Amino acid sequence: MPNMKKVIVALPEELLARIDGAAAAEDKSRSELVREALHLLLENKRREEIREALVTGYEVMGSLNLELAEEGFAEDADTYFRYEESLASAERV
Repeated sequence: MPNMKKVIVALPEELLARIDGAAAAEDKSRSELVREALHLLLENKRREEIREALVTGYEVMGSLNLELAEEGFAEDADTYFRYEESLASAERV
């Protein structure tokens, strides 16, 4: 991978042993496994932030959407009522 930087990270011995075991099982280096794990962690965090933003958006927009739907329904009902009246008056002629 281009532009790699070395970092020093302190890990509990038990976690390091688990990392080494997983790396060996997947035939990867410790560094490669840690890179993949961090990438997945950060990607999951990004997705969770997007989900939270969507939930907030739906919550904020929910009342507006309901208001617009009710306005549209009232307008449709008014139009339908006028249509019914015009049909009824046409039948009387």
